[in-house]
Amino acid sequence: MSRPKPSSRENGCHSHGPKTQAGKDRSKFNALKHGLLAQKLIVVPPEKQEGFEQNLTEHTRRFQPRDEVENYFVIEMVRAQWNLFRSFMGETEIFSDAQSGVTDGRYWAAVFEKMASNRTLDLIPRYQARLQLAYQRALRNLILVRDNFPLPSEPPDQPDEREPESPTPVDWPKAA
Repeated sequence: MSRPKPSSRENGCHSHGPKTQAGKDRSKFNALKHGLLAQKLIVVPPEKQEGFEQNLTEHTRRFQPRDEVENYFVIEMVRAQWNLFRSFMGETEIFSDAQSGVTDGRYWAAVFEKMASNRTLDLIPRYQARLQLAYQRALRNLILVRDNFPLPSEPPDQPDEREPESPTPVDWPKAA
């Protein structure tokens, strides 16, 4: 094992991060760049919680989940839609940031140059497509569960007792 260099040891004696709670609170998001790939499934700031709950209430009213399985798909739809709206807001914020401070005669060229240098902007369309697919997949699964798996208290669909109708013959046109 090699010994640390004296300069490394000397630098290590100086700072070991923030000491106050305010400094810790300020630095805890230092590594966060855009939050698009956050590990938490539902990231709702406290000030936006009411909007999320309202969206969940509307989806619940519209789709009327009958049990916890169906409720899971409704929550998944709301989560995907909520994050999709957040990505739209992020896109708008990037555009606003790019507009700020641009004063020269080539306004739009300067704005698009600033936007092109933002790496997050490359991720947003892929992220939005992924969220739209998640919403559609949850909706499709909700429909599949509802159509193919009746609740235990519901009687299964009774087979039709009537004779099946014979198919009508098709008169195909004769080849010329």
